[in-house]
Amino acid sequence: MQTSISGEPTAPHHVGIALRAMLFGTLMGSSLVSLAMWGARTVQAGGPMPPAGTPPTSPVFNLVVGGTLAGLGLAVAVAWSLMRPLRSAYRRGGLAVVAGFATFVVMLPTVFVDRLLGRPGLLGFAAVCVIGCALLARKVAAGMRQT
Repeated sequence: MQTSISGEPTAPHHVGIALRAMLFGTLMGSSLVSLAMWGARTVQAGGPMPPAGTPPTSPVFNLVVGGTLAGLGLAVAVAWSLMRPLRSAYRRGGLAVVAGFATFVVMLPTVFVDRLLGRPGLLGFAAVCVIGCALLARKVAAGMRQT
């Protein structure tokens, strides 16, 4: 049996498992962030503009910051759990964190989607992310069955 530089057995099929898990986690996290932004815009649309100097304890602030952090955490957790066939916790953790950073990059277009299309665009962005997850689901499930 061949081993890698780290002394672990080589498993070339793990590359595909890791890439699909990172993409799945990134899309899940990005959909949650988009839904949180939709919620923040909905709260903003329902009430008057807060006065200048309002402390950052408003529901909008909580939705934006909490939703962003929850989306990043969801991406990491989903990627970590889907990479179960990888035996190295170091690799799983590192690649799961990469999924979190990728979520940050993928969620950036929500700003432009919000400006151009408004709240329906944010829901559409979340739907596109969920559809991407649905399309990946069969491949991800197949990767989970491999060892």
